[in-house]
Amino acid sequence: MCSVNAQTFQKGDMILDVDLGFGTADAVEFNKKQGIPVGRKVSTGTFTQKIAFEIGAADYGFGSFGIGAMITNAYGFGVNGVATGIYDYSYKTEHYRKGSGRFKWEHYNSSTVQRKGMVSGDATTHVEDINILLKCSFHKQFVKNLDTYATLGLGASIYTAVINPSDDIKFDSDGHMFDSNYSNSYQVVFSYNDGDHVEWQGADTKARFAMALFVGARYYLTTHWALNCELGLTSASFKENGNVYNICSIGTSYKF
Repeated sequence: MCSVNAQTFQKGDMILDVDLGFGTADAVEFNKKQGIPVGRKVSTGTFTQKIAFEIGAADYGFGSFGIGAMITNAYGFGVNGVATGIYDYSYKTEHYRKGSGRFKWEHYNSSTVQRKGMVSGDATTHVEDINILLKCSFHKQFVKNLDTYATLGLGASIYTAVINPSDDIKFDSDGHMFDSNYSNSYQVVFSYNDGDHVEWQGADTKARFAMALFVGARYYLTTHWALNCELGLTSASFKENGNVYNICSIGTSYKF
């Protein structure tokens, strides 16, 4: 165990953190009558997972500095509503006619059909946010075996708004798959499924600015193993279509 005079985190030390946490995220609320995103954001909770690595870079009489990197994944719980989507795609029809010989069909033509339309139905929207940050920390020991620190991190995030429609989807026309025979001597075979081509309004994946600004503490149970807790913006990403704030995490640390 370290004494009070010997910092628990010093130059050359390497620490790996594995944490779980929670936070909040902005999700899009759907208009329940018109089935369109109304732009108003509602807050939903997030479950976060984090892995971080840090190495001691410098020692000073008043403490030490470390540099490292961290990856945080936040999953936002769903917000219920009505979603709409659009589809615009083409499919082929194959034309056959009765040829010579019994049960013999011959292909004589193909054509392309364009389908456009809208779809609406009950849906749940949630966000997923992966933050990748570089970080630096100032460490100071006030109590034996307790490493306290303040961290600043900067980086980028991959933010995804996910639309999960229910099974009860309403198309503006009959939008399921078909195979059709017109007569004994003339046959057209085609298949399509509008649901496979829907682009849901509000679903999105974007790269965003991310940062972290928090305080934390590690209490060493052994020379290598510690428990940690962090409070503040343990990671966050920002954009006009919805911010994500991870505000608390707890976990375990291992010092090499």
